[in-house]
Amino acid sequence: VGGAGLLAFAGAHLSLDLFEQLTGKHFTDQQLFTAETGWIVLGTILATVLLSGVQPAIQMSGFRALDMLRGGHTTGAPKKEWLRKVLVTTQFLCSGALIIGTCIVMAQLHFIRAEKLGYELDHIFAFNIYEADPQRVIEELRKQPGVLEVTASNQLVLDIGNSYRGFDYEGKDPQSDPFISLINADDRFADFFGLELKEGRWFHAGNEDYDSYILNETAVKKLGIEDPIGKWMVFNDHRAPIVGVMKDFHFQSLHYEIESLILTQNPAWHRQIYVKTSGEDAAVAIAAAGRVFSHSEPSALFDYQFLNESYDQLYKSEMRSGQLFSLFAVLAIFISCLGILGLAAWSSERRSKEIGIRRILGASLSGIVGLLSKDVLQPVLFATLLACVPAWSFTKSWLENFAYRIELSWWMFAAGAGLTFVIAW
Repeated sequence: VGGAGLLAFAGAHLSLDLFEQLTGKHFTDQQLFTAETGWIVLGTILATVLLSGVQPAIQMSGFRALDMLRGGHTTGAPKKEWLRKVLVTTQFLCSGALIIGTCIVMAQLHFIRAEKLGYELDHIFAFNIYEADPQRVIEELRKQPGVLEVTASNQLVLDIGNSYRGFDYEGKDPQSDPFISLINADDRFADFFGLELKEGRWFHAGNEDYDSYILNETAVKKLGIEDPIGKWMVFNDHRAPIVGVMKDFHFQSLHYEIESLILTQNPAWHRQIYVKTSGEDAAVAIAAAGRVFSHSEPSALFDYQFLNESYDQLYKSEMRSGQLFSLFAVLAIFISCLGILGLAAWSSERRSKEIGIRRILGASLSGIVGLLSKDVLQPVLFATLLACVPAWSFTKSWLENFAYRIELSWWMFAAGAGLTFVIAW
């Protein structure tokens, strides 16, 4: 056990790079090799040594010398079999819960990737400008090779975080002053992202629609505005009409419900530039955008991001959780299979005479395997069914972090438990 403990410590140190990649955290030698860590390792080894000696001590204390001299079993009385089965059941209980949890976490991550956001993300990259004229940059980009279309706003469409109070509008309740998210976008923004219009129109090009408003469906509903097209709205002392109502789209991660959103148009605030390319010409478009940026912002660094990658970054912690769950599930199954192998070996050794007699009487190999497997797989089946309880409790709590999530169903637990049982079989 002491040797295993030292090997485990060495293995943990060698796998540190993999752990840092999975967790996104970095650990220095000064953080790892401390007196506290040394005591934890030593205490773990000593506890393992003591615990590993408990079961043999209990078993040996139950031996009767007279039975041993008469040729009785020296491997312990059958009544001690419950301890082995309890250990195997506990191992597979943990393994089953991890496998079920992994399946549900992966299903939620797949749901996130497949969920319709209400706008397009593919082959679009974005970057910020600082002092350059937005309109001049946009016009230059539209002339570049590999560029299909360009649009602009004041913040990233994936994560609109700016929200304000103090809106006034026709028919407003004087007691109401809700927070409303706001994004400033140009006249091509809607077509660029494929946003859908419910009623009214999008912004016109030029100066006609400066300070006009377009609301999403949630804003119209929460503000209680009936027939909003043409009604006035005031923000920051600017009074302008509502010209359109757009269908809701996810402008934050799926952890949050869609809230009220207003679009305005003022080119002076357009510092977030979006470029759409074809998949084949992405590198050409990026190089061209870099040249335009360097010419417009000679003292700044060109830093771009693809929107689909940025979208994945919103769920980085969940993706890491999925990877860690998968890793721990594999390790737990491996350890559990070692336990079930030991139980099977002990069971076959204890019943070797019975097996010999059955073979002499014509029992088939498959019959013998079935006989032994029945004793071994009964605790495994019980453990996999029992594993559904902690798996349901954890995954239900985890999924509550998402406003938009999958619905837990019995087949998810049946699939995870069945997979655990098949591995044991």
